[in-house]
Amino acid sequence: MAQDEATAAKIVRGLLPDETRLRAALGSDATPEIWAKIQGFHAQLPKTDDAALAKLLAAKPAQTLVKVHGATSEELALYAEGSLAFAEFPGAARDLAKAGILKPGVTFFEVEFLEPGAEAGMKFHLFYWDGASWSMLGPVWRVLK
Repeated sequence: MAQDEATAAKIVRGLLPDETRLRAALGSDATPEIWAKIQGFHAQLPKTDDAALAKLLAAKPAQTLVKVHGATSEELALYAEGSLAFAEFPGAARDLAKAGILKPGVTFFEVEFLEPGAEAGMKFHLFYWDGASWSMLGPVWRVLK
């Protein structure tokens, strides 16, 4: 919102996981092919272009409300109607959890930017604590289809 591309890029760059950080999020059913696709998804992000990187998690100026929704991989796999997982996470996150691609026992977060009074806004997917810092898987289901 401050239009500080350098700071925004630094924040986003810090969220992008490498192989070690991915180990905190991916379960034992993530095959080598799945690993390669997820690593490829992150490798194609513009890590050296601050302007492009800053835009990856940009909110619209009017979206001043931030909501964070968390669910464990087990809650995502259940995706019980009426649950927070069901209400706030995409069905594709459920599919990753059910398939064992998301590591058991990990809490994942959706971060949502909203205009005050709005019911829906811009969501960013699958943030998690990797043991040392925050990381973000993002919409990796797009490369796993």
